[in-house]
Amino acid sequence: MSNHKGENCCGNPRGWGSTKIVQPKCDVADTIRVDCNSESHFGGIAFIPIVLKDVELQALVESKITLPTPAREIKNVRRNVSITECKAIPSVANPCELMVFVRGKIHKNIQYVEDYSGFVRDFSVNVPFNCNQAVKVDNCFWTVSEKFSFKSTLTGERIFIDKEGHAADPYQSGGLTFEFYNEPIECRLLFSLVNDLDIHKNFDKRGRFKVIIEKAEVVLVFKLLQSQQVFKFPHGTEHDQEHKRKKKDHEMECDHDHESK
Repeated sequence: MSNHKGENCCGNPRGWGSTKIVQPKCDVADTIRVDCNSESHFGGIAFIPIVLKDVELQALVESKITLPTPAREIKNVRRNVSITECKAIPSVANPCELMVFVRGKIHKNIQYVEDYSGFVRDFSVNVPFNCNQAVKVDNCFWTVSEKFSFKSTLTGERIFIDKEGHAADPYQSGGLTFEFYNEPIECRLLFSLVNDLDIHKNFDKRGRFKVIIEKAEVVLVFKLLQSQQVFKFPHGTEHDQEHKRKKKDHEMECDHDHESK
């Protein structure tokens, strides 16, 4: 059946200009029959966040800040750094490297006076920055876990011969597609630092400025983590020690039961 009212295909969202993505309705097929069976497999001893790397990232940021009114003197500046986006993907060229893409902002609250006397004005501004960097993973055994999917029958098409044995059968076809649902790599910010130089510009006749050129060094320290299924805890970790304690307690109980018999 065709889409109604000029709607796009199911996988193509509409409303790109708005913040809310509207998914159009899809036609629904008539399901004739469904048969199900199940099979269980050993899923490891834990599904836990694995630390891939502690990253120290440096970004050199130059920005222009325009004050709402001319300033005689800056009294105080409060700053805090936040990450607005942090994405990481494994490198194809080097399996022990992650490509990290970071976006963030420096939120600045500037307090200044317009003249020798009067009240203190308060002005807030965000300074956005971004940084892309390749990060090496020391222990490749605990590196990122990722598998690729094939969603198109073009890569796994099933074709049958026709009755005459001369060409492909136009009345039946098939294919193989599969998808692996990978755990995303997450970032957890641990520490931030801003080391800057402010240059005052656009002075008026009264010696007041309205433009600040900021040259800043931003340092971020964050963890890269990915939830993974593990079959053996890393040696020396808290989980490993707890697992060994439980194993030892179980062995002692078994020995005690054997002696009592």
